[in-house]
Order: sequence, then C-alpha cells, then structure tokens
Amino acid sequence: MDQARVTQALTSLSAALVGPDDALSRATGLLGQCRDVLGADASAILVLAGSDLELFVASSHAATQLELHQTRLAQGPCEDAVAGRTIVQADGRDELHQRWPDFAPAMLDTGFSSVRAAPLMWRDTAMGALVLYARQPGEMDAGESTVLGAFADIATAMLLQTPDLSTEDLAARIRRVLSERVMLEQAKGVMAERVGCDMEAAHLHILDHAAATGVSLTSAAATILAEAVRLQHE
Repeated sequence: MDQARVTQALTSLSAALVGPDDALSRATGLLGQCRDVLGADASAILVLAGSDLELFVASSHAATQLELHQTRLAQGPCEDAVAGRTIVQADGRDELHQRWPDFAPAMLDTGFSSVRAAPLMWRDTAMGALVLYARQPGEMDAGESTVLGAFADIATAMLLQTPDLSTEDLAARIRRVLSERVMLEQAKGVMAERVGCDMEAAHLHILDHAAATGVSLTSAAATILAEAVRLQHE
C-alpha cells in the first residue's frame, strides 16, 4: 500500500466535504479512491433505513446487483459489519460459504473471492457499511484496516454533512440520499434502452458523462429522466 497515495486520497476526500452537498457524487468518488488505494475490484456503500440495510451507491452494475441480493437476504459482510460494529473480512470459497451460506454463491458467481466491510459509525451506532470486493484473496493487514476505517469515517461524514443531526433529521437525510440512488438506477435503465447497451455499460456511460460535463451524478440522472419524459410527450 502506497502511503503517499493514501494521504493524497484522504486529503482530497476530506476537502470535498466543504463543497456542494452532493452525497451521491462524493460517495462515488470515495469508492473509486478506496478501491485504488486498497487494491479492490468493486465497492459499495449501504445505509440503514429503519432496521434494514439498503444500497446507497456501488462502483458498478454488477456490484449493485450483488448488494441488492445481500439486502434481500439480510446476510453478508455488511450485515455483519453493522451488527458487530467492527471491520469484517473473509477470503476464499470455504470461508465465504461457512460465514454466509446463502450470500457466498452470488458473490463467487460475480467473480469475487475476497471481501472487507467496515461500519459507518455515528454516535456509537453503525448507520451503514463500506464494502470492498476483490477477485484475488488476500488478508488485510493492520495498516490497511486502519485506512479502510478512515475511508468509512469520511463516507459517514459525506452522508451526514453535519455531525449535529437529530435522529429524525438523519432518517430524513437517509431517505433523501436513497432517492438519489433510485433516480440513478432509473436513468441507467433509460440509458441502456436509448443506447442499446447493457446496464453495466449504461452505468459507465452516465459516470463518464457526469465527469465530462462537470455536473453531479444526481443532476446527470435527472437530466436523462427529464429528456425521456419529454420524448414520450412529443
């Protein structure tokens, strides 16, 4: 693990906290930096909505589908990270099947054999989890565990925007950021139909469009949906 890259990533993400309140774009950027620094192949953030975990953002459509499967099963690394309020890691087919017999087959079928998940902590409560998947197994050392925890703390700050939220305000905030994720999923469907591509390619197309035009992911998704509505009424 390159310490200079770690410092640069954490510094840039911390600086983004004082920018515009766009949790979806910030979290997408965090997932990319976290993957690069810690050598993962996919990543996602899940948040608690009431008593259930729900997907907020994922690095790819394949990761989206895997995390939605985890939330439906209520079994997997994020569930354990939140329940235990601690970092969870597992490597290899045998350990994955032993820990999560229902979730492991889907994870392995997606091509991942290693996973790490860190809780998003707020006032001694886990409000979600940051998860990393890798195709090659490899145990995370103490330094990498600390860095993963730092990324999780920044993810929490990105979601909260301010540490002084009441429980009711936090619930409202979570509902809002989840609605942004739903909008992105709808935009992916529209883009896939419009371009004639699969959902993975549509996901990448929207990310590239947002980056190229300098708009937030939420704005990019809203524009795609608005254009689809306009075309329907022509």
